[in-house]
Amino acid sequence: MKRMLRALAFGALALLVIGVATAAGRTAARVPVRTVASWPFTPPYGSFAESMARGPDGSLYVSRTIWGDTTDLGVIERVSPSNGSRTTVTGPVNVDGGLFAGVTFDGQGRLYVALATFSSDPKNLPGVARVGPNGQLTRVLTLPPNSFPNGLAFHGNWLYVTDPLLGAVWRTNPTNGPSTPAHPWLADPALAPVTALGPDGVAFRGDTMYVTQYDRGQILRVDVHADGSPGTLGLFAQDPKLVTADGIMFDPAGNLWVTVNGPGTGRLIVVQPSGHVVAVASNDGWLDYPTQPVVVWPWSVYVVNGSFDNGIPSVVEVGLPFVFGVL
Repeated sequence: MKRMLRALAFGALALLVIGVATAAGRTAARVPVRTVASWPFTPPYGSFAESMARGPDGSLYVSRTIWGDTTDLGVIERVSPSNGSRTTVTGPVNVDGGLFAGVTFDGQGRLYVALATFSSDPKNLPGVARVGPNGQLTRVLTLPPNSFPNGLAFHGNWLYVTDPLLGAVWRTNPTNGPSTPAHPWLADPALAPVTALGPDGVAFRGDTMYVTQYDRGQILRVDVHADGSPGTLGLFAQDPKLVTADGIMFDPAGNLWVTVNGPGTGRLIVVQPSGHVVAVASNDGWLDYPTQPVVVWPWSVYVVNGSFDNGIPSVVEVGLPFVFGVL
């Protein structure tokens, strides 16, 4: 009986999510938003929060870069969803003129961060590092100086890394030790940047990888074959509202949540399983260059505001039951 009730409740919520298209305009004004945490402006240029992931402990892990005149410093902080308290997990780390980008956890609960250093220094090349229990960083992937490791997602033991500058996706298996691949796992003209960036956010549903195409306002998908090779890259969704789409995350009903950047503002988008695009919030005052959603089903979606232009990042909580008219 308990299993049946849970299934019925899940199904009802899924139908409400799918039906948000017809009610988006009416419900947007009722979306409740709570500021979980915020970072004050730090001279001279403030800081930028590029990504966020939910850890095995239920905490939110935020990658943030403190901009400086000569040195930019990357940090990862653990944020309590309940009271917003913050604890430094690693850093500050010198990322030259770059930033701490995507963060994710593997199946063993270990934390990883993309090091977008944009450096040609052999000691500080772009790549990905695993964060140890004492905050130490261990390289698992090293990439060329002209690369931009950004979004991170695991599929099994394999870590996939988007590269919006090269228009590519890299792949490595950290359990096999550090790697320095000569070529990306996937490179395609459809991924190539047009004016600024190409593939940015990344998420898996089953054996299919989904990536945002930042410049074109697209969500692309590709199957991962049993032998690890990529299938044919295809279009999942395209809409002007998806231009400058950044981080993505699926909910259990198969809806893809997307944060879309904007100077001092932005959008929170849901792409339904059919590929239909719905704006949950557009240019609302609580959005400030959002970079990543984290869905905690069925209660909340947390959004990290990168605040690229203003330098005052924050994490906000949006109540899912209110968004979809459950409460």
